[in-house]
Amino acid sequence: MVYKKSGDQYNALRYADLAATSAQNEKDAYTEAESYLTTAGIYTALSEYETALGYYQKHLSIRDSLRLEDRLQEQRLQEQELSLERSEKEIRLLLSAQELRDLTIQQLGLEKEKLQLESDNMSLEAARKEDELVLLRQQQEIQASRLANQALEAARANQELVLARQRLETERQDREITELNQREAIQQMEIAAQESREQENLQKISLLNQEKQIQDLTIQQQDAFRRSALGAGALLLVILGLIAGGYLLTRRKNRLLADQNLQIRQQHDVIEASRAQIAAEKARSDELLLNILPADTAEELKATGKATPRKVDQVTVMFTDFSQFTSLTEHLDPNLLIDDLNTYFAAFDEIVYRHGLEKIKTIGDAYMCAGGLGHSDGDHVQSTIQAALEMQAFCRHQAIIQEKNGAPVFRMRVGIHCGPVVAGVVGSRKFAYDIWGDTVNTASRLESAGEAGKINISRPVFDRLDNQFSCDYRGLLPVKHRGDIEMYFVNGHQVM
Repeated sequence: MVYKKSGDQYNALRYADLAATSAQNEKDAYTEAESYLTTAGIYTALSEYETALGYYQKHLSIRDSLRLEDRLQEQRLQEQELSLERSEKEIRLLLSAQELRDLTIQQLGLEKEKLQLESDNMSLEAARKEDELVLLRQQQEIQASRLANQALEAARANQELVLARQRLETERQDREITELNQREAIQQMEIAAQESREQENLQKISLLNQEKQIQDLTIQQQDAFRRSALGAGALLLVILGLIAGGYLLTRRKNRLLADQNLQIRQQHDVIEASRAQIAAEKARSDELLLNILPADTAEELKATGKATPRKVDQVTVMFTDFSQFTSLTEHLDPNLLIDDLNTYFAAFDEIVYRHGLEKIKTIGDAYMCAGGLGHSDGDHVQSTIQAALEMQAFCRHQAIIQEKNGAPVFRMRVGIHCGPVVAGVVGSRKFAYDIWGDTVNTASRLESAGEAGKINISRPVFDRLDNQFSCDYRGLLPVKHRGDIEMYFVNGHQVM
């Protein structure tokens, strides 16, 4: 209990387990039940609700067995009382057949037994009162267990609310992508219609050019006729009139051609502007899609309309979580809480992007990312460690600001593990990129087994660091559903 009150949950769990083992060896069921109750409270504080529920059930099981033993003791006392009553009847029968002297002696003995019986009855009554007190305590413990279960249900409801908000955000982004695709389709249709009109105008220009050629031939014939009839004045005047008419007609045709050429150039400018707008909308759509999915998955989704799940043999998975986040933000204004989380997660996004990692998702105050999803080289392990160090450095800097402003200080735990995963897109209408596998679960357990302000890594991660970072060996530590795992704390500097 001292370690629990000081916040050292690891030692608190270890000594609670030692207390339970000692109680089992001494066959002290009451102390064993109390040890399980203490262990359940520690796991509840660590948000390990399923494990906490298991220890609560052990505690209640031993309490029920103790209560059963008390009832059996009461039943034995009742049987003794019945036996005494039968003995009294037998003594009375014997007294009726004996002499007065023996009767007197037997009566004295009977009075003594009656006094003993009254003493036993008084002891039995005291035992019953003690049993009632025990039952009252058990009822209080059951009520406390119910309250703990209600707290677990409230925590689950809170997580479901966070997931619902994330689903709404994903649906909003899906609607934006759909609208962008519809705009692009409409603009493509408009471009096709404009190109069709442009083709018609080109055909008209071709017809006008043919007419102009005919006019030019006519003018040439008229020139030839004029040269052959220089001697005839009347014919000359006629030819001059025809030439003037042809010249005026040609100028009118040229003006018409110039106007049509201007319209074509204007339509061409409109088409180019539309194409530029479509390209900008497409770039925005691609950027929005890349903000949700990795590049290769986004390209596959745009090309085929679906994303095939794939197995990646070596991925480094990182989980982060703020220590005692729920208790720190119990009385914090929701708007301030969201602003604080956005400050942290926005900084994490920038760090993750700079180190070539892939952000997977956020769940409440937890942040999940991974390295090696886009390529299979060995640098993603060291990149993930470096990103984690920068994220912890940002948290320490932000803590100084929070303390100056009198606001709650968030201290972060980090867990990192590497191994194979399965990556893909969940759903057919709204896209949620995620990864699955034992590697992901182990990374989450490493985060839970870590300490605030520290980076907790597994042995496979340590073996791939090539002595590039200084680490402190923590030993083999128990992990839920994983047995014992070798763990290390990463220091904040590289080995030179």
